[in-house]
Amino acid sequence: MTRPQGAHYERSSKGRFANRPYKRTLWTKDAPLAYDNRSLFAGRELLLPTRSAAKAWRKSEERRQRNRSSRSAAKTRVRTAAEAIVAAPRESEEAVRVAISSLDRAAQRGSLHPNTTARRKARLMHKYNAALAAAEAAAAAAAAKAEAKPARGSKAKEKKEEKKAPAKAERGKKPKK
Repeated sequence: MTRPQGAHYERSSKGRFANRPYKRTLWTKDAPLAYDNRSLFAGRELLLPTRSAAKAWRKSEERRQRNRSSRSAAKTRVRTAAEAIVAAPRESEEAVRVAISSLDRAAQRGSLHPNTTARRKARLMHKYNAALAAAEAAAAAAAAKAEAKPARGSKAKEKKEEKKAPAKAERGKKPKK
């Protein structure tokens, strides 16, 4: 049996085809069909077996770069919305709306999986609703506290004067005979 030049045969010790030789191709700089892609990444030396593999790799790199910016923009908007929610829950509605729109856009482009988008939107809305509920509860507690406790200062003085006024009026009157 003659072996083709450049192909190496070894015996596999495992599996169904234990006694049959298998072809193991070593991709080195001397490989006859090695295509490198210097145009995208100068620092990366990539050797691929066929031209179609080189093109597929190029296309996947282009898609990766395109998706990367879209994903990064969505993440940034979600982060700014979360910070806005913590800072001022009532004023953060617009930031939340922009973040959700950005997530939807990334899912529509295919940069993010639809389930990932749904999960991030749900988490963001949960934070937003919880912050709004906490702010409303704090406002209601403050209002209840203000009503229950008597006011100090000018209102307290007015109440004291109202109590004293009838007593002063009675003092000035002459007793009836």
